[in-house]
Amino acid sequence: MCPASFPPLEGMSSFWRTDLGNLDNHQSTAELPTCVDIAIIGAGYSAAATLTHILATTPAADRPSILVLEARQLCSGATGRNVDCDFVLTRAVDVQLSTGHQRRIKEGYDKLIAAGLEPTKDTFSVEENDAEMMSGVKGAKGCFTYTAGHLWPYKLIHHMFSEAIRQGINLQTNTPVTSVSETQDATGQWILNTNRGEVRARKVVFATNAYTGSLLPEYKSKIIPYRAVCSRIKTPGPHPLLNNTYALRFSDWNFDYLIPRLDGSIIVGGARDAYIRSVDSWYGNVDDTQVIDEARSYFDDYMQRHFHGWEDSGAYVDDIWTGIMGYSSDRLPRVGPIPGRPGTFIMGGFTGHGMPQIFLCGQAMAKFLLKDASFKQTGLSRLFEETQARLEDPRDRVMELPQRPVSRANFPLAIICALSLEADAIEALFDEYWDCNVYSKAPGDPNSYSTGRIGHHNVVLAYMPEAGKANGAAVATNCRVSFPNVKLAIVVGICGVIPFTPGPRDAHHEITLGDVIVSQSVVQYDLGRQYSGSFEYKDANEDALGRPNVEIRSLLSKLNGLRARRAFESDMRCFLSILQEDLELAAHYPEPGTDRLYEATYRHVDKDMPCDKCGCNGKLVPRERLEQGALEPRVHFGRIASGDTVMKSGEDRDHIARKLGVIAFEMESAGVWDSLPCLVVKGACDYADSHKAKATQNYAAATAAACTKAILRHWVVPTSHVLVPFPPDEDFVSRQDILESLRQELSLKRSHAVAALFGLGGTGPWLMVVDNADDLDLFYGTSGLSRYLPTCAQSQLLITTRNKQVAIRATKGRYCIEVPRMTESEAQELLGEHLGFLRPDFADLSTLALKLEYLPLILVQAASFIKENSISISEYLNLLETDENLIQLLDEDFETDGRDPDSLQAVTKTWTISFDKSDAKTN
Repeated sequence: MCPASFPPLEGMSSFWRTDLGNLDNHQSTAELPTCVDIAIIGAGYSAAATLTHILATTPAADRPSILVLEARQLCSGATGRNVDCDFVLTRAVDVQLSTGHQRRIKEGYDKLIAAGLEPTKDTFSVEENDAEMMSGVKGAKGCFTYTAGHLWPYKLIHHMFSEAIRQGINLQTNTPVTSVSETQDATGQWILNTNRGEVRARKVVFATNAYTGSLLPEYKSKIIPYRAVCSRIKTPGPHPLLNNTYALRFSDWNFDYLIPRLDGSIIVGGARDAYIRSVDSWYGNVDDTQVIDEARSYFDDYMQRHFHGWEDSGAYVDDIWTGIMGYSSDRLPRVGPIPGRPGTFIMGGFTGHGMPQIFLCGQAMAKFLLKDASFKQTGLSRLFEETQARLEDPRDRVMELPQRPVSRANFPLAIICALSLEADAIEALFDEYWDCNVYSKAPGDPNSYSTGRIGHHNVVLAYMPEAGKANGAAVATNCRVSFPNVKLAIVVGICGVIPFTPGPRDAHHEITLGDVIVSQSVVQYDLGRQYSGSFEYKDANEDALGRPNVEIRSLLSKLNGLRARRAFESDMRCFLSILQEDLELAAHYPEPGTDRLYEATYRHVDKDMPCDKCGCNGKLVPRERLEQGALEPRVHFGRIASGDTVMKSGEDRDHIARKLGVIAFEMESAGVWDSLPCLVVKGACDYADSHKAKATQNYAAATAAACTKAILRHWVVPTSHVLVPFPPDEDFVSRQDILESLRQELSLKRSHAVAALFGLGGTGPWLMVVDNADDLDLFYGTSGLSRYLPTCAQSQLLITTRNKQVAIRATKGRYCIEVPRMTESEAQELLGEHLGFLRPDFADLSTLALKLEYLPLILVQAASFIKENSISISEYLNLLETDENLIQLLDEDFETDGRDPDSLQAVTKTWTISFDKSDAKTN
């Protein structure tokens, strides 16, 4: 759940708010009204659009009383910090810098062209070398251009509020709403508590976007604050002109936008790739008082890096600022009445696309408020409607942003297909394509692969050269060598099915073409003994391949549950509809009459011709589901029979089904099953009889692919932990207070946890990930090593340093833990453990610990010296009486168990490092 909170009182001043209007701190009345018809919380674009439509549709005499409450200044949210300038009609140049992304976008564009949609008449596509030449962007793989315009949002909204105030709307800035509660009387009003008093309202509009969760707990994980970055780039003198607005798209989720200004400067926003791995810096973060550290240098030399002709322009970053957007957990805006809160309305979660969407959403909101309109009557897309189901959906698509895999070791999921039509359907559902040439494959691996992303899973798609168990085993074995960390392999494709699952022959047990079979187990049905006139199958339990692992069995158990099953079957139908939009996939349900089930004993007339051509007229088996009309594919869980022969006999099909308890036949999974943790997902293309028809294969492959993607929304990659078996240090003395602080700071409650230990060298033993990070310039200077520190979700990072400034920079000053000297009792315990058999006097221990300032490294060195020279503590204390002796003793190397013998061990050497760093910082 996102820890949403209220905005800071003073946010960072954006470039667009340097010239403020006269309404910035406006308060229409000195005191708040005690009661109004409508209260709108938030004075940004959503409120302005709603007011504009209310004023345009109601005469003054019939107009309800309206109060707008703003926590800070007018339009101080993301809109006031975003892009644009005074209105200019221009062209947009949308550039793709990834081959996979360009391919996906072009496919979608071609579908829109084929459908004859109006917007495509003004959109033009340029590919390959022409894209780079036309756009001027280095490395462009393709681009689209279309008519666009840019404006200055703050000025637009200031004008809209000026008109609203002139017509009697009450605007109160600098009046944060701290809570909203329902009255306990019969009025049905809502009480809004503010820093200036209480207001009652009959209807309340939450135009609070990123801050909605602060007032409505159910929205804390539904509209998530998202901190973003924007900059202004200038050139020192004559420079090339950027005549159009630009979008540079590096992947489906990572893009930058550029808006030219009339003065020649350019507004550039984005930089997501710079900070996306530092989750705490943007996810759920409402601090707009400072720029995200990781993004500060992103815009340096931006034009020189990306645009031809700008190499010598001297373009530089003139200003950089941040703003808070509201990202919806399902990436769709939320508009309309709030479920369970009559009289309240939501308008937010625009996920960075509010400018083109909010104005018509404001029109819908006006209809809700004035006419009690239903959502359908507003004309908005049904995808925008706020519903109870959306509020209860636990998924968070904002976090579904996996990094491009670094190597083949970062692919946890393999999908194996035997036929091209099966692989085509899977690949069409990739959300992102990775370049296979980057990852290659292991030496000697003959397989062919495609790589990409499905949902939040990085996927390798393996192509089988031919069907059959042996080919399946070979592909799986080689895949495991090239992609060693595959946790799940899914064999996806088509199969022949048993017409009815065990039980009565009714619609509930009926399998029709296009239904999907998901394996609970796999059995080899062509394994047994051949006798004269008969074939004896091995016992089903003996012949069944190994059980799926615990993760797969748990997943199947979940999917069999009613709620999960409804959800993933709904998702499956949604993904199937996407595939059916691609005409080349031929993924639509076949023509009526294609699905024909003959009695098992009736054989096909001519094996070289389909049934409708050769005159098959045998008796058909009645089918309840077919008689019900339009069919939607269903999912069946059960045992699958796998063998090297194609089952084309209804009689043998039924015999094997009774004997082995199977519901489907296919030819690959038996080979894969024992090589990788495996699940089989197959679409029914025929009834495993002699009446096979290829017309249904594409549809069956599409339903299997859609089901696979739906299942993957419920599969969580099991994490693995590796423990290096270092021998325990029997002399170790625990620093309990520090360890407890670390446990708290490195807990998994935060999505990304970073802590740093700082102090003099030798003050304590630490768990180290980044050790001795003492050089501030090395980590945060031009070298910038800090950008390579892991920041992925659920990660833990511990830094040890002698330099407090490094600790503060690494943790943003929030999770620094100083390692001080030991306490007296800890120091005495440490000395006692290391002196061991000498059994020193307690008083001597206390005196020595005090003399050595309770510093662990000095104490261990002293104990080592005492034991090696067989002297008493008293004699050692006498040696320490002069400063010269003290320095000599501290400068002597010593050896203890568990230390690297080649490392610097003398205390003076350890401290000299600390002093040198401190001296360098001072100078």
